[in-house]
Amino acid sequence: MLILFAALLTTCVTACGGNEAGRISGDVTNINQGGGTGNTEIKEPETANAGETGKAQPVKGFTFTHFGTTIAIDADFGPLLLALGEPRAYFEAESCAFPGLDKLYTYLGFEIDTYPQGDNDFVSAIVLKDDTVKTEEGLKIGSSRAEMEALYGNPRLNDNGQLIYDKDGMRLCFILDGDTVISIEYQTTVLDQN
Repeated sequence: MLILFAALLTTCVTACGGNEAGRISGDVTNINQGGGTGNTEIKEPETANAGETGKAQPVKGFTFTHFGTTIAIDADFGPLLLALGEPRAYFEAESCAFPGLDKLYTYLGFEIDTYPQGDNDFVSAIVLKDDTVKTEEGLKIGSSRAEMEALYGNPRLNDNGQLIYDKDGMRLCFILDGDTVISIEYQTTVLDQN
């Protein structure tokens, strides 16, 4: 219980303290669903596609697609939640930037962070967690720097050591260990102004 509390506290502090992204981070485990770390079988969600909800999703910058559902930064998360189905874990905390709750949804291989605006939640970050998922362009955890640069060009380096690609008001960020990609994250820039 103490470990879970420490993880949640770390998540809350990180959500308000980052200087580049302003995203929720940390490892949060849903004990009621078994944490989801041992099951590696990937099954397609048995829910409607976001396109079937009747709401068009804005497409901006780099996108991530999971079983036919395209997820864009700053998109309304309501229709996406219906399309993606039940997350493996869920966490929420009071937002530092807006009135309401920041939320973190964990799925197999990736997580989605959201920020509130009015009655809706919008995608603030998409974090690829392992090599079972990849970017729209085909890069995944374990890919090489040469593969990354062949797909995206030369990145800029930020103060946190991330290699950044900017496009249409969002960022695609990579962290490398030597020449190997160990972290991939899509980030909003909306939180930079708050």
